[in-house]
Amino acid sequence: MHNPKSVCGKSGFTIIELMLTISVFGILITIAVNSFNRQIESARLKEAAQEFASFVKMSKSMSLSSASPCVLIVSHEKAQITISNPIECAKKGTLNLSNNSNDLQNLVICGTSNTSNFNMLCDQENDGSDVDTDGSPKTSTRIEFTSKGTVPQGALVKLYAPDIKKGHCIIVTAPVGLIRNSRMSNNSCDFTDS
Repeated sequence: MHNPKSVCGKSGFTIIELMLTISVFGILITIAVNSFNRQIESARLKEAAQEFASFVKMSKSMSLSSASPCVLIVSHEKAQITISNPIECAKKGTLNLSNNSNDLQNLVICGTSNTSNFNMLCDQENDGSDVDTDGSPKTSTRIEFTSKGTVPQGALVKLYAPDIKKGHCIIVTAPVGLIRNSRMSNNSCDFTDS
């Protein structure tokens, strides 16, 4: 027969076991939150690239329907696209990529008129954009649609999110004005499957 007073209180966890369990759980939560934040930022970048491409396509359609040219200025510093002739282009105005994409932070934009320059550098340290007369990278890229929806000069624009080290490429090809969007891989654009 057992005496109830002789049983030791070993039915619970020790403080060390409890602290170890909480530490492991905390590490797993930290990993999950970081992964979740990267996925959110990646979705915001994709949304910004899709909005950019949609805005450019809409501008091309407006130039065709109004039978007048439509000129877009992509500001690298402000992360926005402005229609520089809004009277002819149905007063569509400006697309702000940082605000419209749920506060995509630190968006880096680079652009060139050399549409074959898929390897143009574009990140926080490198700006492979076209250069001005001083040799400095240009702070904007111009995209012009004629009244027939064609472009006299193509453009390649890269959107890069440094926090997740990912990017997207948007190209407008000359002369037909074909607009394509693709993910950036190793700082290069691949439009074969877009």
